[in-house]
Amino acid sequence: KRSANHRYASFDYCFNYFRSFKENNRLRDLATKENIEKSCLHLGFYLASWGMFRMSGRLGQEVSVKHFEKLIVEISNEQKFAEIWDIDADNYKDEQTRKLLLKCFNEISGLVVPKGQKADRTLVTKVMLGIFGCVPAFDDLFIDTFKGLYGKQGCAFTTFNDAALLKLDDFYRDNNHTKTIDELAQETKTWD
Repeated sequence: KRSANHRYASFDYCFNYFRSFKENNRLRDLATKENIEKSCLHLGFYLASWGMFRMSGRLGQEVSVKHFEKLIVEISNEQKFAEIWDIDADNYKDEQTRKLLLKCFNEISGLVVPKGQKADRTLVTKVMLGIFGCVPAFDDLFIDTFKGLYGKQGCAFTTFNDAALLKLDDFYRDNNHTKTIDELAQETKTWD
């Protein structure tokens, strides 16, 4: 279902929007008066199209796109998340990388999870995916798949934690011995 108009492409537009500021050394511009609304809208629309604004949850019931302003301001701080932008699955083996991802998860959780809602790994990992592209979204489909692969090894993927990141590293290394994952990553482009 890859097409420029399909809801899945909203990830591409969100990711490309934020990445363009990073690549042009203009992160501070994400939160300027001219861009803050657009930044919030890109993130909000991506999250909505990926199911995060269902009316049964607090996000869909209680917040507008303005809810993401604090997060955008924090992301625009060039030093705050500087090391997160370049992390990918081939880095998860490194303990420092995993610590950075967990710290990022906790900080973003504090900025985007609505008050009164318990921490939401799906929401936070979708934010991390849409902005940085550094982790997969820990949604139901992902969890069911990886729980099936690693549940008997003690990792159910119900929590974004060190054990889950290590199992993702195992999956990457076990399935990239022929460089298939890396080749597909180079071939697959986002919609512009």
